[in-house]
This record gives sequence, C-alpha cells and structure tokens, in this order.
Amino acid sequence: MPTLIKPITACNLKCSYCFQNDQRDVGNFTGKSQYDLDLIVKSINQLYKETKGKQVLHGGEILLLPYNDLERLLEEIHNNFGKTWLQTNGVLLTTRHVDLFKKYNTDISISCDGPNKLNRIRTRVDDKKIDHITKKIMDNIKILCETGLRVGVISVISKSHIENDMYTEFQDWILELENMGVKGGRMNLLNSNDKRIIDEFQLSNEEALEFYIKTAKWLLNNPTLNWCPFREIIDNLLDIGTPNCVYEKCDPLSTGSVLEILSEGEVANCSKLATDGIPYLANYDQPISDIRYEQLYQLPKEDGVAKTVIIGLFVMVIVLEKPKKVTGEEKVNSVRFGMVYMTTTTIL
Repeated sequence: MPTLIKPITACNLKCSYCFQNDQRDVGNFTGKSQYDLDLIVKSINQLYKETKGKQVLHGGEILLLPYNDLERLLEEIHNNFGKTWLQTNGVLLTTRHVDLFKKYNTDISISCDGPNKLNRIRTRVDDKKIDHITKKIMDNIKILCETGLRVGVISVISKSHIENDMYTEFQDWILELENMGVKGGRMNLLNSNDKRIIDEFQLSNEEALEFYIKTAKWLLNNPTLNWCPFREIIDNLLDIGTPNCVYEKCDPLSTGSVLEILSEGEVANCSKLATDGIPYLANYDQPISDIRYEQLYQLPKEDGVAKTVIIGLFVMVIVLEKPKKVTGEEKVNSVRFGMVYMTTTTIL
C-alpha cells in the first residue's frame, strides 16, 4: 500500500475545497517548523520494511519545508526505492527544487484545475492574483518537463468545468499540457463536506456523470492521453493495473489502500476519513474487515444505498465513510459518485 508523508498541513494556497480543511477548522494544524524529522524518517524506513509500498511526499504544501529537510526526506525514500514521488501545487518551485528532483529521480504531481477561470475557486483571492498564480504553475510545469522530469497534473472538477464554453477550454488545456510533455494525470470530482462549497461548486450526480462519460469518450479518441480515473478503469478491467482506493475495500479503522505519516512520525489512516478533523492512527498490520460489507449486502435491494453498493462494488470507499451520524440527505451524498464510476466503467 502507498504511504503519504505529511510533515505539515500548512499551505500557501488554502484551497476552499481541500479535504484537510476539516483538520484546520478544529485547530489540528501543523506549521512549517512543527514536525520531528527524525521520527518521520524512522517511520518511513519502518513502513518500507513492512509494506514496501510507494512513499509520496505530500502536505499541506510540501515545498514549504526547508530545503535541507526536503532533501533528507527525498534521500531516505530514494535509498529505499531508487526514485521518489512528490505532490505539490507548484507555485513555490525554484531551480534548487528542480535540481533536487533530478538528483533523486522524482515523479511530480501538480495540482491545477485548468486554465484561469477553472482554477479560480481554489482560493478566495481576486481573479487577477489567482490568474497570476495559475500562470506561474503552468510556467513551472513547463520548466519541469523541459528538464526531462515526469510530471502529472491533478485537477478537481467542479461546476466551473461545465459552464458555457469552459469544457472546451478544459480540453484545449489538456492538449496544451500534452504539448509541454504532460501525458496524463487525474480528474477528481470535487467532493466537499462544506455545504457552501457543495451548493456553489460541487457537481450534481447527473452533471458528474455527464462530465465523466463525455470525457471518457473524448479520451478514447485521444489515445496518447493517460488520464485517470479513465486510464485506471481500463487497466483494472484488463487486470493489468494497480487500483487506487476508489476501487478497493476500505475499513475506516484500517484504510488498506493508503497510510499516512504525520508530523511526529505517527502512522495514520487516510485523512479523508477525518471528517471531525482528527485522523485515526492506523491499524495496518490487521486484515481489512468485511463486516460492514456483509451488513450492506443485507440491506433491501430497493434501498438506494444498497443498490449502489451491490452494482458498483469497486466504489466501497465512497460508501464506507468514518462512522458518524448520517441523515438521509448525507447518506445519498456519501454514495453520490458510485453510479458515476459504475456507468463510466460500463461505457469504457
């Protein structure tokens, strides 16, 4: 299983829809100097021995780390794997970082939701400032590609992507990235716990389904592009891929598809389940329980939740959230993308 290494939750952008906002809202915040590097390194090496899973530097914004600390983490991961992985928003990239990534054979994932307008909902600053940030991100992607580094892009898909002519602009942007050297990335559907974000930006189930099907068909006609979830859906159907957490079982007490190393070296479960702002410590040496899946199978077939689970088993993680009181409305929302993934898989 992969491990996300999160020394800090501090970030220079503070995206409005970030899943880590649940932690920041309750004061569970780790700043730029509030971590124990020795304990983090100890956990990196311990997990490598026990899981052999890919280890990805993450955040917050990982490039806020002091240069020497960042290099030490890259060096430890490189010693284990012969390469490294890192996710960033790309704004703070410097030539020193580029040299570091070349030295440690780093694959870089950069968060950017699209050309100017599509990237504006990320942070509450004026349009001119965020457009400048978007240009800087694109310039930095180009620099990384020109040095021969492997770059992927992660885009969060919102209502902005389907307004007026923005879908066409998004497609043109994907082709622009390909010309730079970015052959793929990931299109994640915005999925927030914040009612304001949901009402203003989050796609409805029908809108999400339309976006994914349209995009799947477009990508099939552009076979040089390798964007997920579409690429991995095909790979999974052909039994040649390594599924991510969306397609595998997820026990809230043992998130078997991903672990996290936090600021004091703690090994925790996926923080996307930390809807109360407090990540669970991991119980990763225990098998993932099937109890909740077996219970869901007992629900009446006509029940919307059970129907989604039975038809789309690979989206269990969307259904099986961290235990909490769930109203009928929230329950529908928690499985809202199950049919989207299932139908997209059928099309592909």
